[in-house]
Amino acid sequence: VMLKAISITKLFNEEVHNQLFYYYEQESGVSEAPKAKPCFDTYKAMEDQGRLTISGLYADNTLVGFCVIAYVYLTHSSSLAAIIDGFFILPENRKFGGGRDLIKHAEQVAIDKGATVITMTSPVNSRLSKVADSFGYKTTNVIHSKKLV
Repeated sequence: VMLKAISITKLFNEEVHNQLFYYYEQESGVSEAPKAKPCFDTYKAMEDQGRLTISGLYADNTLVGFCVIAYVYLTHSSSLAAIIDGFFILPENRKFGGGRDLIKHAEQVAIDKGATVITMTSPVNSRLSKVADSFGYKTTNVIHSKKLV
């Protein structure tokens, strides 16, 4: 298993990226939100502005998981926050500690960028919601969603 920072171009050029995005949507999609349709240009613009980083998890030189972090400036605390915007590992590559390692790698990238806090959201009763506490995350807020269109 190998962890490394990757670019959005690298993620989109991986043979398995469509499979990863498909399974991620199936497991983590929110019914009140539009269906996922990753837009390379949006991701690339955010990456170019320093507002997005990606960590990749590889097994046998094949991408099997990713962690996308978006960065926002919190005006009320004058600090940079990291938000885990996407986290997924193919089911057959779970249970080997890769998820924990991927989160830790992404956290270190966020620290290196100057983030003072990191947050993640997960669908209620999802796999991630059940293991987040074991990764050191505390439930601090509840997100309420409402479909507008």
